[in-house]
Amino acid sequence: MALELREQEKQGKGDILGFYHAFKEYLIADLSLEQFADLYAQTVTYGMFAARTRTKTVPAASAAQAGGFDRRSAFDRIPRTIGLLRDLFQYISYGQLPEPLAWMTDDIAEVLAAADVRKLLDQFYRDGKGRDPIVHFY
Repeated sequence: MALELREQEKQGKGDILGFYHAFKEYLIADLSLEQFADLYAQTVTYGMFAARTRTKTVPAASAAQAGGFDRRSAFDRIPRTIGLLRDLFQYISYGQLPEPLAWMTDDIAEVLAAADVRKLLDQFYRDGKGRDPIVHFY
């Protein structure tokens, strides 16, 4: 991720570079490229998890069996009230991703498609004495 970002910075353009500048402008003014790469990866993983929790399916062996949950369908499950995450997921779901980012995101979606996220959330809420599992996950 950091390598892709550095390459886009050299070229002076690119989708991920645009997100870096947006994060710097609106969230963390002194954000380094390395910090952004880590934050971006965490945000993508959190977004995939949040989207999966909004999928009303049972665990399945494949994305096709899980009601079509994959990185391309994740955008539709991100709440409209979370603008920055929706912008990021419009790119993740429908953009021309660099190949390493595409396969990593697809792998995350495949794992989440097979997971019983309702059970995970219920167990965490119960064992965590009411703490919000989404905040803990992120």
